[in-house]
Amino acid sequence: MSIKRTKHEKMQRALALFLAVLMIISAAGTLIYYLSMGLHAAEPEERLSLAGDDEMKLRVGLMYGSNVTVGFEVDAAGGFGIVRVDRSSAGLEETRLWELAVSKISCTVDSNLSKTAMTYSKSTAADKTVIGGYHLEIGSDLDRDGCETMIGALSETLGSLGIYAIPSFIGGGYRIRAGHFASAESAAAAAAALTALIPDLKVSIAAPTATAVSVVDPLTDRILFEYDDGDVMALGLTPLDSADGTANYLVTPAKKSYDGTFMFRRYNSAIKSDAGTVDGVSLTNVIKLGDYIKGVLPYEVDTKWPLESLKAFAITVRSFTLSGLGRHESAYDVDMCNNTHCQVYNGREKINEAVERAVDETRGLVMTYEGEIVTAFYSAVQGGVTVSSEDAWGGSIPYLKAVETPWEIYTNHSKGFWTVEVSPSELSEYLRSKGFTQIKGKIANISIDQLAKDSTYVYRLTITDVYGNNLTLTKTDTVRSALAKYLNSANFVVGKGSVEADVTTFSTDSLTDTGVITASGTSSVKNDVEQSVISSSGSAQLTGLKGAAVISKDGLVTPGKLVSNTERQTFKASSPSNFIFVGKGWGHGVGISQIGLRDLAKQGYTAEEMLCKYLTGIEIESYSSLK
Repeated sequence: MSIKRTKHEKMQRALALFLAVLMIISAAGTLIYYLSMGLHAAEPEERLSLAGDDEMKLRVGLMYGSNVTVGFEVDAAGGFGIVRVDRSSAGLEETRLWELAVSKISCTVDSNLSKTAMTYSKSTAADKTVIGGYHLEIGSDLDRDGCETMIGALSETLGSLGIYAIPSFIGGGYRIRAGHFASAESAAAAAAALTALIPDLKVSIAAPTATAVSVVDPLTDRILFEYDDGDVMALGLTPLDSADGTANYLVTPAKKSYDGTFMFRRYNSAIKSDAGTVDGVSLTNVIKLGDYIKGVLPYEVDTKWPLESLKAFAITVRSFTLSGLGRHESAYDVDMCNNTHCQVYNGREKINEAVERAVDETRGLVMTYEGEIVTAFYSAVQGGVTVSSEDAWGGSIPYLKAVETPWEIYTNHSKGFWTVEVSPSELSEYLRSKGFTQIKGKIANISIDQLAKDSTYVYRLTITDVYGNNLTLTKTDTVRSALAKYLNSANFVVGKGSVEADVTTFSTDSLTDTGVITASGTSSVKNDVEQSVISSSGSAQLTGLKGAAVISKDGLVTPGKLVSNTERQTFKASSPSNFIFVGKGWGHGVGISQIGLRDLAKQGYTAEEMLCKYLTGIEIESYSSLK
């Protein structure tokens, strides 16, 4: 027995000497590292210099603010690469730190955690803790090779104590963390046991911090990697390709798949703009501009629409994105959110060939006004006319003027033409719930005082209760927001008991099954079939014709010509005391209509032509030409 102990001691001393060579511990070096770190992300102007070929990277918020969670689960079929994302660099540069050969992870706060099903929560009871937030820490300022070597050297000894090594990147360098403990006392006991086996080993206790994150295997609750690396250096996860070279993607529990990198950072609302005490891990998708645009199109427009309308919308999304880069920088450290406040973005699941073509064929193209990228506002459907930015929000923008849009077939959109009825008491209660406390009783009257310039959108609205108290709303989007429960847009009329409104019906001449004289003789053709035909102005291609009179076997036919008819109709409420709203459009009404792009494309307009119909005095040019 004594002989075995002697051999064991010799082995441990040799190991300690080996580890001592690897461990160059420098607290001062770590302090200098943190002090030298910048406390800001790259300015938008720096990053815009990389935008010309759609390769620049964006930060799109997926989970941020009050929506952050203690942990977030991600799948990747081929495993994960752990990267360090430099938020201060214009290119959001990434450095590979580690690889994980697992297909599922959870990125969590570094804290005592409990677990229900596959969901982690911060734990306050030791008997509920499945992952402890305290760790042993060994080594400092190692490189990756040194970290791997040290893990190999320590594994057997750590295993004899029932703990395991955790590769970590802390304060700008690799370190080893070992085990997870619910308290500093239990961690200290483990440290004492470890140093008893390896006396020369320098071991400290790593307590939970407000900035550290852990990468955890949710199937085993084993910590796979720990990260705590300053304000602008963030942990990122990328998908690894499969062994056969198949590309993989990052997949969320909702089964949405994403290109690019998932960036995780601690977010504590107590020190941010949100009220409350949310402490969790924010999730940001770091993605190339072109891939982001492809991830927006299928969720904002129908990918079955004509290609030219998709191309026009790709230019619109690119312009809106680049003109608003860093829109949520101060609050959430992201460029764009993923909902309608910015643009709806849900990853790559619905990207098809048409979307790929639309983005690739407009690569780098933006709308400009006097050499600057325009803020390309858009909404779903506008109801035959747009409204100026000045009348919607205030502040005149020369290219965002009101224009008539007679080509927009708004009635075939589910929310393009609408009627809503509301009782005086319900409307009063709703307005008071929205903070309009000047309203004291049932609503007696609603008066449209002023329309927006060159538009049918309501600019000023007065609501009066039975006691004579008035609520006056000014600006079209204020009107829409105040009555959001009842209005799809501010393009409406209103009456008590009944109201008269103009109703437009549309029809479109079509070449479907029309016999035309082609190069090979008379042929019956379908819409959108490319065929050389004889038009009234000579030979032309059928696809892309705008109002060209084609000589058919029955005479002249004008393909895609929109025919409309407007009639005044009376709409009655179910009760003469109720108010009835009749309106057109859905959204703020400023700028571009998504449905309008579709309808113009069906009439043969190009992407550039249709965008210039909506925004006054703009040009379409390559972003790279602006530099």
